[in-house]
Amino acid sequence: MVENNDFDHVISEALSPLRQSLGMPSDNVVRYAYPITPSVIASASNPECRLYLESPIYNGTVYEGGLATFSEDLAKRFPDDHDAVMGQLKSGQTREHLSAMSLIIKATESYVTIVNHKGHALAIPGRKLEALISDVDQTKTLGIVGKKGLASGLPEVEFNSPVPKGKIIGRYEARTSVLHVVALKEADESVGFSTVYILDPDLLLCHFMVIRRQREDWRRYELLLDQSAVPVDPFRHLNVKEVP
Repeated sequence: MVENNDFDHVISEALSPLRQSLGMPSDNVVRYAYPITPSVIASASNPECRLYLESPIYNGTVYEGGLATFSEDLAKRFPDDHDAVMGQLKSGQTREHLSAMSLIIKATESYVTIVNHKGHALAIPGRKLEALISDVDQTKTLGIVGKKGLASGLPEVEFNSPVPKGKIIGRYEARTSVLHVVALKEADESVGFSTVYILDPDLLLCHFMVIRRQREDWRRYELLLDQSAVPVDPFRHLNVKEVP
């Protein structure tokens, strides 16, 4: 049996070339988070080190992609406290910062639901997520609140939180693997609601591949239907030429 950690490592290694081809970091920069808790701060004997840990430089959390840099900086500044602080920090390793994602198929279209640690749930068509990942670091319109898709007849975008009527705009930042989402007010297009989703790049790319394959397979299915032979031609009499 493959253990969870081994499985995650295998998936991450396999997806590294795809991440790079899409303009994302080669490593999973948010696989784990290391909160700078009161216990971490208390593990430092130097008062200046404790002030450093409380500073807004890391905003209370060190992520996987920045752990090595944090360790090096800490060793240079406070070598006597380095081992104790890093040991306490690593003991708090967690994945609770990551947003949950689910994928379902409604009618002929895939839909992705993303829920962050604040409980803000966002549901968008899979093609919208595909567009965000295919063109990272670019601002995209995810949908309009209250509007339904022409093909599916389903809402373009759904929130579980009250948001003003208007456009929902998103931007996936590859460097930090954060999806920034805002709701613009219909009246003046000012920001009426905003939230962020920290996404596991490995899980994100698994969804991306399924969404793309589902869309391509459905297109191929429709093409095959269009090209399929008719068993009995009800208009075959029209092919008979009249004898003058």
